[in-house]
Amino acid sequence: MYNRIGEEILEKAAQVTRTNNYSPENLKKMLSEEKFDAIVLRAPAQMTREIIAVADSVKAISGAGTGLDNIDVEAATEKGIAVLNCPAVNAVSVAEHALTLMLTVSKKILRCDQVVRSDQFGARDELRPIELSNKVLGLVGIGAIGSKLAKMVQGGLNMSVVAFDPYVDPAVADSLDIKLYSDLETMLPLCDVLSLHVPLIPGTKNIIGEKEIGLLKPTAIIINTARGGILDEDALTQALVEKRIAGAGLDVFYAEPNIDCSSKLFKLENTVFSPHLGGITEESTYRMAEAVATNILAYLEGDYPETICNADGLDLG
Repeated sequence: MYNRIGEEILEKAAQVTRTNNYSPENLKKMLSEEKFDAIVLRAPAQMTREIIAVADSVKAISGAGTGLDNIDVEAATEKGIAVLNCPAVNAVSVAEHALTLMLTVSKKILRCDQVVRSDQFGARDELRPIELSNKVLGLVGIGAIGSKLAKMVQGGLNMSVVAFDPYVDPAVADSLDIKLYSDLETMLPLCDVLSLHVPLIPGTKNIIGEKEIGLLKPTAIIINTARGGILDEDALTQALVEKRIAGAGLDVFYAEPNIDCSSKLFKLENTVFSPHLGGITEESTYRMAEAVATNILAYLEGDYPETICNADGLDLG
């Protein structure tokens, strides 16, 4: 777990075994040899169908955040295992990180740092950062994170916010002063910054691809703090190389943690990267670990937390 508080809560009511070896072979071995009631996992650990197949004693699996792309929920449901997540606890952290990436790219902070360190102070005459004030932020997804980011930029930068989210109640968008669009094709040309805040599921894989990137302004910036698979990295790279968009800030990647740092994307100066830590702050990890531990114990004791994601497929009595 990301914070010791979670293990302290669990240790008061259960025996806790920890491993830092996330290989499928090790996880299958552990689950075959010991009888665990619950599993708590953090990235990059994966609970695949193959691993879940040997989890005969397991009653619950919990991720450490909102996303469940590292858990085969269907396989767990078939085996009668509850899958829990921990939504919203890191929403502020991720929203702040998305805003940080927006500002870092638009103000060309990394390039500014490089020229100062290399005694090229005169480069200030060539660098031209842009203002975000009075620009348009486009959101794909306005759940806990997207809505918090909207409030930050509306209040602090006077940005207008538009969004695409087919699952949200339009009344929610209205209450947030967000103009909701029913299709990406209409929304994308309006965006000065596009920020992604949806889970990785079959319907969102490569939701922003070559066609969608082609609809953006040449001055637009793309920010992704959600999941790597929702943005086509090859299409993004080509658009950045050809200067069809202005820049990108990524906290997540398609092949993480084994990203290919020799690829063209990581050679570009109009990009900023971080190692999938947008949701990992001192404050959020405490909230996350506390919530995960509390929810797991509640389920094992016969209560049913609202964070059970596959409740409809389980016989909860």
